[in-house]
Amino acid sequence: MARPSEPTMLLHLSRASFWLAALAAAWALVAPGQHETALTGVAGAAALVAFVLWRCALLENSRSFADDAAVPQPAVLTSASLVEAAAAIARTPQTAAVGTTVRHAVAHARDHIRIAGPPFGMKTTDDAAHER
Repeated sequence: MARPSEPTMLLHLSRASFWLAALAAAWALVAPGQHETALTGVAGAAALVAFVLWRCALLENSRSFADDAAVPQPAVLTSASLVEAAAAIARTPQTAAVGTTVRHAVAHARDHIRIAGPPFGMKTTDDAAHER
């Protein structure tokens, strides 16, 4: 069984087909005469083959690891675990720090906004209330 670190033959073939497509595309750029169309077709076909081989390799890899993935059994719900979950949900967060910051911003709203010249509009500052 191949591991993810061990490339399979399909992956090797996919890479070889990809590089063949890249080589054919590069050769089509410098090919003389009427060969550009044929080389572009070869590059497109090789790219399609590389994609199909890559997808087949991924499918084979996922099948080989299907047995390894063990699904854990669901936890048994008891009244004690339900009470514990309800207590965790019912707890409220401590809002003192957030409330202080919000009250400060509301109390000094005009101090936190400076009006600049007409082309620049309004500019906000963090420490405008404490500059005085």
